[in-house]
This record gives sequence, structure tokens and C-alpha cells, in this order.
Amino acid sequence: MTTQTPERKIKRSRVLSISERNRTAEDTIENIQDEYGLSFSQAVFHGIREYDRLRRKIQNHDWAIVREML
Repeated sequence: MTTQTPERKIKRSRVLSISERNRTAEDTIENIQDEYGLSFSQAVFHGIREYDRLRRKIQNHDWAIVREML
């Protein structure tokens, strides 16, 4: 008897609409693009990973005052 695994349909595209309120975030993404030579989507995910890394670094810091900044 053979087992068949169902094929997964992976959604690989997203549409990002940037409102007036988030124009500064778009500028930050463009700065990351220029600094690291990344595409728009690569820069978005780079920024997310960097944010996550810094947040964990602060949470694990020994100084209580630094943790309170979160």
C-alpha cells in the first residue's frame, strides 16, 4: 500500500499597501534597502528579524532598567 502526501499550496506573494501614517516606515525600509543592497521584500524581512533580535537581546539583559524599556 502506498501513501500519498497531499501537495501543499504555499502562498508566496503578499500585497503591501502603505498608508500616509506609515510613510516613515517606508523610508526606513528604503534606508535598509540602500544600506544592504536588498530588494523591498528582503528589506522588510531583514527589518523584522533585526527588530526581533534586538528585542530578545534587551529582554535577556541583566540590567532591570533596560528590560523596563520594553
